[in-house]
Amino acid sequence: MHRYRSAQSVAILAGALVLSGCGSAESASAPSASSSQSASSPSSSPAATASPTLPTEEPSPTATAEPTATTTTYTTADGILSFEHPADWTVVDGPAPAADSPAEVVSVVDGTGRTMATLTTGYPGVHDAAMFSPSQPTELDYLELPAEQLPLVFADSVNAFNYQLIYNPNTGVTGAVMSINNLRVGGDHGWLRGIDTDAATGAAFSRWIDGTESLPGVDPGLAGSQEAYEAYMATPEYEAVKTMLLSLRTAG
Repeated sequence: MHRYRSAQSVAILAGALVLSGCGSAESASAPSASSSQSASSPSSSPAATASPTLPTEEPSPTATAEPTATTTTYTTADGILSFEHPADWTVVDGPAPAADSPAEVVSVVDGTGRTMATLTTGYPGVHDAAMFSPSQPTELDYLELPAEQLPLVFADSVNAFNYQLIYNPNTGVTGAVMSINNLRVGGDHGWLRGIDTDAATGAAFSRWIDGTESLPGVDPGLAGSQEAYEAYMATPEYEAVKTMLLSLRTAG
């Protein structure tokens, strides 16, 4: 990864990133019921009269559940990117970028107002920029996106979901970050959390988890530890955020 980008680009990236804080219906049919009766008798006895055949019982119709919308699609104001989020989560404007930044920022919040992710678009591209943390991040989860979903701007790059335990040099706090970025797993680890949308412009879609945040489904006593962030991976909330981030794609 190149590391040649102006201090302004790096500052914009850092500022933006720190701000980031269905069913199937089963059908059952009743078995057909029929009865038959046969009788045998000695040849000297009169012929037996056959019993009438009972009518076949028709299966009752099974109700089919109507599909329920569980996600909602959001498309950025510039019409470049879109993603799916749970229907009970909301996309809101902000937090506001720096006064001199061309970036646009929206956040996805859950029903209680907690920020699940922040999407920043329209800032200077990320291909040649990187900010390195004082400590090596710990990889917790990684998955590359299909090229047809989010086309690569540079052939030597990659678009991927990444979940890392990382030190935030802006706050001095060790936390974790879930993001869509252009870092290869096991490669040159930077604190960069973004992708290229064209040769000059980038975007960042991420969730920063502060070391003091109470995570649902995780023992509060583990807060801030690697064990807490690993345990979080087994929760429905983590899966929902990961699915949302992985849905990022070129709109249209």
